[in-house]
Amino acid sequence: MNLSTAEAVAAMRGSAVRPQATVHWWQLVNDSGRLHPTAGGWRLEPPLGGPGDRQALVQGLADRVITAVAVHHQALDAEEQLLPIDQRRAGLAGHGIALPLLWQALVVEQGWSLQQLWQALCWGPCSLLGQEPEQLRSGSRQWLLFDPEAQWCWDRQRGGSLAANQPLNDGSTICGMVRACGTLAPSDWQLD
Repeated sequence: MNLSTAEAVAAMRGSAVRPQATVHWWQLVNDSGRLHPTAGGWRLEPPLGGPGDRQALVQGLADRVITAVAVHHQALDAEEQLLPIDQRRAGLAGHGIALPLLWQALVVEQGWSLQQLWQALCWGPCSLLGQEPEQLRSGSRQWLLFDPEAQWCWDRQRGGSLAANQPLNDGSTICGMVRACGTLAPSDWQLD
C-alpha cells in the first residue's frame, strides 16, 4: 500500500488493525505547492499531493504509521517523455538522488535523527518484507558512507540512470552524496 494523502494517513491512524504501508520518496520531498508546473516529478501513481498531504506523510512516517519509504524507480525513455503529461505512464526515476534529497527534506528541514531516517529507509522495509534488519558486520558488503555536506552538480549521466523522467534538471546542485558503499568497487568510490 503506497499512501499519498493526509486522509489516508488519518485512516491508518484510526484503524484498529493497521496494515503496513509505504510512501513514495518523492511524496516526502515535494508536493504540488513546491513543484514548478513544468518540472519533472508530477506524474506519479498515486498522484503527488498538496503541502498538507506531504506534511501528514512525513509525520505518519515519523510516528511509524507508515512503515517504509519506497523508491519505485520507473524509468521512461526520452520518446515517452515527449508525450503530454496525462498520456505518459506514471513513474519517476531517481534512485541515485533519493538519499540526499530525503536527508535534506527529513533531517535538515524536519529535524529528524539519523536513526529515524534509517528506520524509514532500511529497518522499516526489512519489516515490510519480513526480513531480519541489516546489521553492520565484519566482511559485510551492506554498508555505505554518506557525506551530508558534499555538494555536487546533478546530471543524468552521474545519476546512474539514463531515464528521461528524472525529477531534477541537469545542473541542479545537490547537497549530500554517497561517497562509497560495499557493493561498489573501491575504484568507483568518490572519496575526494
